[in-house]
Parts: sequence; structure tokens; C-alpha cells
Amino acid sequence: MSEDVTARLRALAHDHFEGRLSLAAYRRLRGPLLDSLAGAPLNEPAVTTQPRSVLRQPAPSIATLPPAPGVEQSAAPPQAPRIAPPVAAAVRAAPAPVSLPSPPAAPEARGGFPLLAVIGVVIVGAVAVGGYLYWRSTHAGSGASVSVVAPKAPGGEVYAVVAPLLDSEDWSEARLAETNAALLKAGAPAIATAASTEWFQRFTDAVRRRLKEQQALAPSGSVSDSGALSKLAVTIGLDLKAPDSPIRIATAPTEPPEPPGQSGSVAEGTPPQARPSASAPRQAGGSAAAASAHGAPAASVAHSGSATPSTRPPAAAPVAASAAAQPAIPPASAPAATTCRAELGGTRRPYCQDVLGGTDLGPQLAVVPAGAFDMGNPDVASERPVHHVTIAKPFAISVQEVSQGEFRLFCQRTGRACPAQPWSGDDYPVVDVSWADAHAYAEWLSRASGHPYRLPSEAEWEYAARAGHTGLFPSGDSLSPTDVYYSATSTLTSPAPRSRHFNANDWHLLNMVGNVREWVEDSWSPNLEGAPGDGSARTDHDVHVGVVRGGAYADLRQKLRLTTREPLSRDAHDALTGIRLVRVVD
Repeated sequence: MSEDVTARLRALAHDHFEGRLSLAAYRRLRGPLLDSLAGAPLNEPAVTTQPRSVLRQPAPSIATLPPAPGVEQSAAPPQAPRIAPPVAAAVRAAPAPVSLPSPPAAPEARGGFPLLAVIGVVIVGAVAVGGYLYWRSTHAGSGASVSVVAPKAPGGEVYAVVAPLLDSEDWSEARLAETNAALLKAGAPAIATAASTEWFQRFTDAVRRRLKEQQALAPSGSVSDSGALSKLAVTIGLDLKAPDSPIRIATAPTEPPEPPGQSGSVAEGTPPQARPSASAPRQAGGSAAAASAHGAPAASVAHSGSATPSTRPPAAAPVAASAAAQPAIPPASAPAATTCRAELGGTRRPYCQDVLGGTDLGPQLAVVPAGAFDMGNPDVASERPVHHVTIAKPFAISVQEVSQGEFRLFCQRTGRACPAQPWSGDDYPVVDVSWADAHAYAEWLSRASGHPYRLPSEAEWEYAARAGHTGLFPSGDSLSPTDVYYSATSTLTSPAPRSRHFNANDWHLLNMVGNVREWVEDSWSPNLEGAPGDGSARTDHDVHVGVVRGGAYADLRQKLRLTTREPLSRDAHDALTGIRLVRVVD
């Protein structure tokens, strides 16, 4: 394969991955490049594109080899081929088809053998195979025939359905629907039997990969449950909301739903049909059940790396049994299994999401890898001195700002009054939230999911926003309108909803700059003098001014640097400020 074709193929794949090419356009442009490989020089590594069944050809028998050059052949007519005994014939009759190369233009076959000799060998072989097949048909049922049966793979019926799709480029809606119907006919027990095999794992990986590609290309970031690929994914036990979770195939009647508020995680791999119904009865505020009503104490949320104790608002008081009718923050849950693992950092699909109870999910997260960077900007007084920061451990951070819908669920579950919003829509980022509101939401998520959530430190926020880049803006030393949602030509009056999915950075985080600015954990300091080099937050009990990062939709270009930091009273509520959270991972 030439280096030029390789580079072009990689560029196409990169454009498709970054969302600049649709799946259909990517395949259309890739096809001619792959076809051009047919003319590659013979001394380059060959790319095998044939099915496995034709890779191994039976060795020719001695009787069918052409004579050596110079050996005179007899003019007598060839004798009829002797039909071998059934067992030997069965062994020689290989089921794999033999594809013959086109004869060369020269009158001599390859190796110096006459062309007529090659044709004669082919005819003799065809007569031999025909004679054997005739013998089989005339002796059927006589007890003398010997059948060669291929070994049956585990989950043989499922394998017969899955194998053709694995080696095919045809993943059309009709083909997927046909495959899904065949698997449903085979039944869940047969699928469960096959699930442990290597070939079935390759099949689920292929479905998982295509499902995530569809989700990445969909404007809303999700795919329809009614699509053929989604139905096939559910049949083989994949969770549409968390494709990376382990498969779960129900081979018995569905168990009764867990009580609302039961903490868990998408990592459990629970498919949508096995989850408790959203209409299941809930206790007041939809909070979890008995543990809250019995007044279990609220657990504190660890803030790893803080330089000094945090000035968080006090935890909510325990709820007495007599006050069970009042909404309550659920008690801290035991850590649940999860897909938010450190190994996801830096991968192509680093996403994870926690289950909060029932069918409710927490914010979508992306795992950010550990690393180091130079924080700050030498040209602005509040952003210097530039200093080196090492982030020793991966962490997960919200892919987007917390939405109105996500924050409203918190208000409903806790009986808290939600702040009025200047625009309406669950898909818009929540604003008019104070630093204390952001802390309360993080603490509730920690209890509901069983995993620690918190505000990011300034260093963590800038590290995640840079995503490995060293410039002042997301794309380098200049600001592109496609990088940020901001007032480029006229002052905007509202942020963008999540459906405008267009400016993800290299770590899959959206709107890190622009849209709405975001609270961080740190107390305000006029510059970065003395800032810790381990990524932890600087907090001061005597300072009631916090820090917001990222700029907002109403800001001009000069405020939209990756290094911009602004002071804001922690009691402030405004239409420019929202929330983005960090979730600790193991």
C-alpha cells in the first residue's frame, strides 16, 4: 500500500471520527481508495480480502500433476478416472471452492507447462468430482456412505446467524433486521450459551462499535430505540445508553424492579428492558425508600487534593421517620460497579454515566487521562506566573454543562426550590445557580450514585479545557467561531442547547469555553502566585469570592481564552454562570 493512499485513508478516518464526514460520505470516499490498492506492487504486503473458506486450498494429488517438461505424453486416449473408495473420496473432496487465476496471454502456462495440459487437468478433476457426487446420490441410505460432519461450534445455531454478518460489509437496515429476527428465533438461552465464545465477543464488539458511531454522528448524541441496529444491540444484551457496559442476556423471566433510588451504575450493563419502570411508585420526592426515611446520616464527599478544608455548606440534617412524607436527600450508597474507569482516559470513546436510581441517569462524563501542562498566561496579571502542574490521576468530568433537566431532577428529589431560568428547555444549561447550589447538587449526585462528585479545581478545569494543547484558545493562538459559542458579531442573549453539538475538544468535552462560564472549587486570588503544582484547589475560609472559568455566550473574543479566570461572589446568581462537575474514578 503506498504511503499516499495510507495517508488519505487516515485523513478520511480522522474526518469521520471528528464528525466532519457522515458515515455514508466516509464509506463513499473510502471505496475508491481501497479499490486502488489492487494495483499495489507485488513486493508489498498483500491484504487478504477473501473469505476464510478459500484461504486454504487442497494440495493436488500426484495423479493430477502435469508431466515434467520434456517428458513425452502418450497419444492413447485417457482412461476414465478411477473413483476412489467413499472414505478416501470424502477426504479428498474438500468443501472449499477453488478460484482459478485467469490464464496468461502467452501460449505457455506458468512454469512452462503447456496450456492444454492445464485444461486437461481441470477437466479430469471435474469428472472425478462429478463421478463421486453421482456415487453418493446412488448409494444414499445404503449404509455404505461415510459423511464428514464439521465440528459444531458452541451455540451453533447462533453462529450460523452471526458468522455471515461478521465477514460482511452489508450492515444495512434490512440485513440487521433479518439477523435480529433469526437471533430472536434462536432464543435467549442459545444466545447466552454462545456469549462466552471468542467469535460472539467479536460480534458484540462490532455491534458496539457501530452503535457508538451512530450515536456520535447523531445530532442529539443518541440513536432511536426503534432502529434495526438498536434492536439487534438489545437482543444481544447491550445497553443503548452505555454501549461499553458488559452484555446482559435475560434467560429467565425478568425479576421485580428494584426500589426507586436503588443506586447503581450503567456499568452494571442493565439493558433498558430490564430496568425498573419509570412509572413505578416512588416515595416523596422520588427519593430512595427506606434508608432515607430511617434517618441514615449523610456521608461527606471527599475532595481529593484540596490545599485547605473546603467551605462547603453543611450537609442536610437526617430525616426522622415521622417526616417520611418530606422530600429527602438519599443517604450515601455503597460504591456501585461502574464503567467510569481510569483506563478509559485517552481512548476513542471515554464516556461513562452513573445510574441514580430507577431509570434516572446522572450527567454524561468523559474520563480525562493523567498528565502535566503549563498553567497560566504570562501576558495577563491575574493569569501569571505560568507554572507547571502535574495531574497524577485520571478523573471524569461532565461532557457538557449541567442541564436544566438534570438540575430539575435534583430539585424534585430533594424538595429544593429550583431557580427560575431566563429561558425554558431541559436541553439548555442551568444558570442562576450559586456556588452553594453547585455544591449541593454535587453532594446529592454522590449520594444517589454511590460515587464522589465535586467541583473541579482551577487547574483541573484548565487541564481538561486544553486537552493537550498549549495555545490560548481551543484551536491554538486564534479563536475560530466553530470552537466557541460566543458573541462574535452581535451580543447573544442565551446559550446554545445541547442539540448544537459542534465544538468538542480532543478529550470529547463540549463548550469548555463560551456558552456559560462555570464555577470551580477555588477561592479567588488576584494571581497564580503560590498556586499548587499538583492540580489541587486553593480554598480560603475568609474569602467569600469564588472563581468562574471559560467565559460565556455574551462575552467578546478577549474573554474567551483557556486561561481566563474571573472573580464572582459565591452568593451570586446570574444568567451567565452554570455548573460542570468532576467525578472521581479509580
